[in-house]
Amino acid sequence: MVIININIEGIDPTRTELKKGTYSGGALALRLIDTNDYFPFATLTVNLPDYSHLLEKGEFFIKTWSENEPLIEALRKKDTIFINTGRKIEVGIKATAEIWKFAHPKIVDQINLIRR
Repeated sequence: MVIININIEGIDPTRTELKKGTYSGGALALRLIDTNDYFPFATLTVNLPDYSHLLEKGEFFIKTWSENEPLIEALRKKDTIFINTGRKIEVGIKATAEIWKFAHPKIVDQINLIRR
């Protein structure tokens, strides 16, 4: 289990659990679940199959726009969990997906599966 405490100005501090799944095509899907009520807090990843060739092993696309915008800065500080590779892809007029990976490859083994 991977727990991430989220502290964003204007939002109550939230304890979340990182969960994993896969998109169609096999890309990694990551979601934060509020441990208080078990409702989804955020979907971190975005499925971009047309750009999957840009990913190296263990990397994934992070959704940085819309409802994720305030969350991303907080997650960039969680460098014991995530590493921002510095690479990104423009996927729309105001939408940029960043390419991240886990700080340690074994972290993915500690993440529980998303239950549908």
